[in-house]
Amino acid sequence: MHDIAHFEVALRNVYDTTISASWPHRTHWLLHPESPAVMPIWRTKSVKGAKRGSDVNFLTRKNVDEAIKKCGYGNANPGKVIAELTFGFWRQFTTASMEKSV
Repeated sequence: MHDIAHFEVALRNVYDTTISASWPHRTHWLLHPESPAVMPIWRTKSVKGAKRGSDVNFLTRKNVDEAIKKCGYGNANPGKVIAELTFGFWRQFTTASMEKSV
């Protein structure tokens, strides 16, 4: 588990650096309301002939909100928020459903 913990820290830091490099706003990408981590991503699919919509970003948004809460809401430091997010967050954040544009 020790090695996995090091891998997780390296992975989340690379994600943060990469996203931050192209993020157009002054506010950190995790704390901005237009962040891909907190915006709803609606997908529609047919279930037994009926169209159903779901927000595939619900879990990531919930995780970010919980991390911000643990870090003191308005006083949340981006580095601390990132440290509060689990390896599962980064896995969910990068699933195929998050990559689709429609």
